[in-house]
Amino acid sequence: SALNSILNMECTISNEIQAFCDLKVFPSAELAAIRKEVKMFKEQQDSVLNDNTAGVESNNNNPPGYEELMTVLELEKNLCEKKLTMLTTRRQEEEVNKAFLIKKAARLKAFEDLAVEQSKDPANFRNQRL
Repeated sequence: SALNSILNMECTISNEIQAFCDLKVFPSAELAAIRKEVKMFKEQQDSVLNDNTAGVESNNNNPPGYEELMTVLELEKNLCEKKLTMLTTRRQEEEVNKAFLIKKAARLKAFEDLAVEQSKDPANFRNQRL
């Protein structure tokens, strides 16, 4: 269950990165933050796996190392959630920004077309020569 959840999030993260490619945007700040998060995850993972209690059987009839494995999987799931949140937020911001720029370009084009149309109007004496 935890592995499937992590796998699904990683697939969604890959889709988010593909969306950045489609938008022609490179999320450098987010990737730098993700690198820091991954580094912290690896440190936490090493801490959990190198804990002195590793190899000691738990009281829950679980095999040795089960609790440590579950802790590492939970840490990785949290890491995936953070990565997905960062990338999704940035992609949504870029999509809003792109939509705004398209709308702005359309308004500018309409204004330019109106100006050209008005300059051709015979009632407009401003551009006519006497």
